[in-house]
Amino acid sequence: KNQIDMPELSKYYHNYQAAISMTFDDGDDTGTGRNLNEIFAKYGFHGTLMFTANNVKGTVDEWQDILDKGYLDVGCHGYYHVDPREITDEATLKKETIEAVQFLRENFEGQRVLTFATPMAFTTDAYEAELKKVVISNRLEAVGNKVVPGSDYNIYRVQAHSFKEGIAPFVINSKADEAVTKGE
Repeated sequence: KNQIDMPELSKYYHNYQAAISMTFDDGDDTGTGRNLNEIFAKYGFHGTLMFTANNVKGTVDEWQDILDKGYLDVGCHGYYHVDPREITDEATLKKETIEAVQFLRENFEGQRVLTFATPMAFTTDAYEAELKKVVISNRLEAVGNKVVPGSDYNIYRVQAHSFKEGIAPFVINSKADEAVTKGE
């Protein structure tokens, strides 16, 4: 908390019934970024690209142009996208967490990089301890571990549902309705 600016948070911003955030993992393809900008501009949406730091090294300037449009912000998805359960040494742990976030903050002007999406949807206590030093939220999926659903709401561990390209809109809408009903 002392290392980053903490925004004021309530269970849901402005006391809404639920909150939905659109994030895009492995958001490393600039074509995807341009397409999302176009769609989001049309509908007034905003979203977060969860970058794997190593994958954007050669395209930082191109990404900065995309991010400057204001519809997308940067979250982190690790440095090399390593499954946290497979990390056995301190150097890799720091690289995948703290160094990944720092790389993105240093390379993308104006991006606070406050959110993280743990690769493979799993985490460990050591991984979370490092992340809590640099981000305010870690997005996990129901298939992973440590997701805190419903009434046990926890802003740090945000439950997610993944959708692949081409999924029918009614499927996404039903998951959104379910989240609202459950207060997630």
